[in-house]
Amino acid sequence: MRLADKVVLVTGAGSGMGRVALRMFAQQGARIIAADIDGQALQSAVREVADADASITDAILPVVGNVALAEDVERIVERGVSHFGTLNVIYNNAGIMPGEDTVRNTDIGNSGTHTWVTHSVRWEQGRAGSPP
Repeated sequence: MRLADKVVLVTGAGSGMGRVALRMFAQQGARIIAADIDGQALQSAVREVADADASITDAILPVVGNVALAEDVERIVERGVSHFGTLNVIYNNAGIMPGEDTVRNTDIGNSGTHTWVTHSVRWEQGRAGSPP
């Protein structure tokens, strides 16, 4: 179990590559903050992983949120860190297929990435005693 002591945040965990990443990180022993905008898809993905291995159920924290919104990103990070005590890896996978909605895709890709990094660094600085 290569990731037994790690907490991984997976965005877009409800479908596609995020769903695959959720399963792979769980199989490697990680504790996972699973985030997705679609609550039903997220619950389905978590159930699928838990059905394969019941011991994984407590290692996954599903959190519904929109990664293009700073307040959702902050809430997802805070809930995950509050629940697991740390955050080691961000698998920033959320997005939509090209051509579906150019404005939304740009929001997720650019704003979302910046927001994840900003909130994660703030949390890490606060943990280390540095001013956020």
